[in-house]
Amino acid sequence: MLRFDPVFAQLLGLPLRPIPTRPLTLRRLFGEAASRAVSQALIDGFASADCELSGHRVLLIRVRPSADGVLGWIEDVSAIRRSASQLHFAAWHDPLTGLLNRRALHGRLAEVLADNAGRTGSLVYLDLDGFKQINDVFGHAAGDSVLRQFATRLRLALEPGQIAARLGGDEFVIVFPEWGVSESKRWIGSFRHAIANRPFTHFDHEFSLSFSAGHARLTPALTPEAALEAADGDCSQQKTGAPPTAPAHAGSRSSSTSDDVKPQLGVRRAPGESPRPSPTQADIEVALSLALDLRQSSLESGPLEIRVQPIFSAGPMLQQVGLEWLLRLRDATGRVLLPADFLPAARRRGMAAKIDLWVIREALGWLERQSAFPPPSEFCLVKLNAESLHDHRFQRETFDLLQAHPAAARRLRIELNGRYALRLSGPILDFVDHLQQCGSRVVLTGWMALPVWMPDVVGLRPAAMKIDASTLAPGPHRAESMRCIQTVVDACRDLGIDTCAARVESQETLALARQTGFDQVQGYLFGRPESLEAGRIGLRQTASS
Repeated sequence: MLRFDPVFAQLLGLPLRPIPTRPLTLRRLFGEAASRAVSQALIDGFASADCELSGHRVLLIRVRPSADGVLGWIEDVSAIRRSASQLHFAAWHDPLTGLLNRRALHGRLAEVLADNAGRTGSLVYLDLDGFKQINDVFGHAAGDSVLRQFATRLRLALEPGQIAARLGGDEFVIVFPEWGVSESKRWIGSFRHAIANRPFTHFDHEFSLSFSAGHARLTPALTPEAALEAADGDCSQQKTGAPPTAPAHAGSRSSSTSDDVKPQLGVRRAPGESPRPSPTQADIEVALSLALDLRQSSLESGPLEIRVQPIFSAGPMLQQVGLEWLLRLRDATGRVLLPADFLPAARRRGMAAKIDLWVIREALGWLERQSAFPPPSEFCLVKLNAESLHDHRFQRETFDLLQAHPAAARRLRIELNGRYALRLSGPILDFVDHLQQCGSRVVLTGWMALPVWMPDVVGLRPAAMKIDASTLAPGPHRAESMRCIQTVVDACRDLGIDTCAARVESQETLALARQTGFDQVQGYLFGRPESLEAGRIGLRQTASS
């Protein structure tokens, strides 16, 4: 190529000179595809080819013979090819996980069955155990997150040539073209162990999941539908006799299965909250209906009630400095329901902000009544739902309450999920500013306080940060957890922010919390959630001893 115009130069990023210093060849500019297209045109009279350049650019070249040699046209088709590629991917892949979808699986499975003459392959049908509970309790966003994480782990665990697909819901399929059933069972056992040792996470929630697996041997006589049906049937049989689902932990790295843990959700129960069968949706709806008119509810009557748990200074005397309020709901049979039981239903009914407002109103009233005699604690801590932070009416009514009870407001602390709050720092800053103008302070909870988050933490100016101290207990990740926690505690100390070690349940954990430098401690070692009046008397005795 001896001459080209400025438009051509701009298209290829060439110097804007009409005559190059040395001749440019098509192969040099467009690669081997262009050279083949020229040769083809000289034989057939016309040819075209896609030429892939750097930067994900694709140029379409069309050429035909002319009296002087070859005449060509060049067009940038990068956007067209990108759109076609995206449409092709969307047609054959699951949009949530990126794995093959059912349609693509049928096509690939048909190819494997046709090519498997004289060889042994296998198919595995996976069904997650307990996944519906995550969707029901923590919402579909948490369920989608778990599915994406499971798909990623599945994809990374497979070898080249092995196929993974999602059929829908919590059902997955793996095709092992070169492995028999015995080999695929060994692989499944190893993968199950890896899944059990590494919880799935969604914000500050952690979920331990397992799965049921069915196997089918692939032979040329099978159709894709028959192979899937055989593996699905085997999976159903395995699921019927499968052991109970491992507990799903909400904000907990512990794997305790004692009677003090709520079955399937890993939520700790206080005395009087025995592990009965999980409440039905009807039970929850009836209890919420009774609590709907919260203006008539009080601490002494009504389905909503408050349990309290003490917070102590971490010094050797264990002096009580705070009291955390914990919300409970009683159903028609008197059974005590934890927030994980009823808050999802309350959110669906739009009651979350109303419940939070009721808790704040009761806390301010209780704090005012304690002003007549020496209080058992310096502050009262209540936790808000994330939904309330978006409710402008809730914010207005909260500020009205705080301004109406200024003395009590100065002893009130509001606990927010730190990861959620820092993701919405703009709106949260406004809310926190109004709280502090009224004398109240904020406590952040969660693992968000790594150094990279510290500028945002400083902007919220929390009174304290609560960190789960159960990770200080003996375990494979203890040393790493201690380094992370020490970094957080040191950073908070430099910023003048208190740190509270939550879930201190042994003398060893208490000693480590003191060694790390926590300002406050809280957990079952000092007291379990009790009714407000009983808890107040018991806390005085604990503090004085």
